[in-house]
Amino acid sequence: MKISFIIITNGTKLDKIQNQIDSITANFTSKKNDEDYEVIISGNVAKIKDSLIFKDKSKTIFVDNKEAAETGNLSKMRNDACACSNMDYLVISDDDIIFSNNWLSALKKTGDFDIVVPRVFCPDGTRFWDYSCYLSPTKGHIILNPEEEDDYIYMSGGTGWVMKKEVWNEFKWDESYTIYSSVKGIQDYKNGNHNEDTEYSMRCRSKYKIKHNPNLHNTHDDSKYTSIGRVVRKRNFQDSQCWTKVLSKFPAKVLIDLSDILLKYGIEAEAVDLLRETSEKDFASKLKLDSIQKAFGGELKGSNFKINE
Repeated sequence: MKISFIIITNGTKLDKIQNQIDSITANFTSKKNDEDYEVIISGNVAKIKDSLIFKDKSKTIFVDNKEAAETGNLSKMRNDACACSNMDYLVISDDDIIFSNNWLSALKKTGDFDIVVPRVFCPDGTRFWDYSCYLSPTKGHIILNPEEEDDYIYMSGGTGWVMKKEVWNEFKWDESYTIYSSVKGIQDYKNGNHNEDTEYSMRCRSKYKIKHNPNLHNTHDDSKYTSIGRVVRKRNFQDSQCWTKVLSKFPAKVLIDLSDILLKYGIEAEAVDLLRETSEKDFASKLKLDSIQKAFGGELKGSNFKINE
């Protein structure tokens, strides 16, 4: 397989981009004759050129798109990067994705595909928006379990999903969408508005099938995110679930009451963090957590929350 990794960036996440580059090159350390790759980085690339360590810089293409990065035009950054591709497949990624060590071998076991979405983990082990549907008449906007199917599956942003270049040759991203002019939050999604990725997916699936390979693993390297039931929520005030460790010695009833207060104010991710801290030891916490998960779509298979160590 000949693969272009399309990475868009505003140029501020240097450590995360370095980890991403390293995870890509690790997959091609012992590449075979039918395997090749290139990395195309689009956006504000000035600092990246001189700051990152590349095993083979000749395999990296920089697309200077500073204005698009500053105005949130993800569509333009992706289109311009894809236009530079010399390969047969495109991996659509943001600058905070890490590819698993067996990513390439898992991709090759996918079989024939036009578009394939991976399983994407949050750092806490829960699933991100990976194999998901949007505006589904029967399911709405949720993450799907691996065995489920739906006619409204979409490719979520830059989570490291893969498509044949011929798909992009047929359909380009609509550059009128920016992060400032499209969906701005959960309520917009509920109202049925589109952003650049849901709109792009809608056009792509009019001709191509979106496939899922649950053994193709990526990590979304941003610990502010977690999944609750079958949706993803962002922590409002904390960088990860580790903030609950300092509260672990409080009685479970106190944490349950505190979670109720947080839920009342829409602080959902932190409320669930508290219940996860005590649910393995306290039955009331587990019941409360189960009821919240049910309200958010029910059990999500393939999600593996990791409790604080």
